[in-house]
Amino acid sequence: VGHDGSHDGPISTPAVADGRVFGLGPFGQLFAVSAADGKEVWSTHLVDDHGSKKPHYGFSSSPVVAAGEVAVQIGAGEGKSIAGFKADTGELLWTLGDDAINYQSPVVAEIGGRQQVLSAGAQNLHGIDPATGEVLWSHAHGGDESAMGGGPSVPIPAADGRILMLNQLESAVMLQVKPAGDAYEVSELWTSDALKRTYSQPVIHDGYIYGMTGRIFTCVDAATGERKWRSREPGDGFPIVVGDHIVMITKPGSLHVIEASPEAYKEVASLEL
Repeated sequence: VGHDGSHDGPISTPAVADGRVFGLGPFGQLFAVSAADGKEVWSTHLVDDHGSKKPHYGFSSSPVVAAGEVAVQIGAGEGKSIAGFKADTGELLWTLGDDAINYQSPVVAEIGGRQQVLSAGAQNLHGIDPATGEVLWSHAHGGDESAMGGGPSVPIPAADGRILMLNQLESAVMLQVKPAGDAYEVSELWTSDALKRTYSQPVIHDGYIYGMTGRIFTCVDAATGERKWRSREPGDGFPIVVGDHIVMITKPGSLHVIEASPEAYKEVASLEL
């Protein structure tokens, strides 16, 4: 058992690309293994080799692969919030950012026709060229340090260069990133208290956001931040999008298939796991 009753296994999601699996263990072991037979290709230790500080519950940043490189939020102090490693060798290529990192993960998105790695700390959001580590744009999103606000906030790409963040304990923000000549402009489209007080990251489908507000499942208009409906069913959990449905596993251990519709909550199937 880990800290405060937590479990002792890994809490980072691996990435699979080009015949390799890239993973990060809770104590800082970053590695690549062959997807075919599990043999180690390379490994490096974030604490021992790069000076990272282990978060209370362990490392949870999920690696992403873009432009032949692996990006991980390593939280190694000033100038080392996020790092890029060569996917085939594990060689450190670049680091940047000053924010402390607890349980955030980078995300790959295409903005203005250019693939970028989005990296959020509690205070700042960066758009990064994965090949070079160049910061394409930065934005102080004004997040707090709370455990259900800026602390674990992950940028969620929406359509047309929009990015959703649950950056405050009591509210979420939708940002707009647009190319402006050789640079980018970042603006705030809306803030809303319709999504708040949750560790669970929402999902976006066909112009609507589906996520938790506390333990209440909620649908929000992605264009305006206006709440469309909320439901006590199925309870607190973690949604993903599958086709035109939301599939959700709750913390007590039930599986639910829900229509992705702004009209009302409608469950079409469920299973006790």
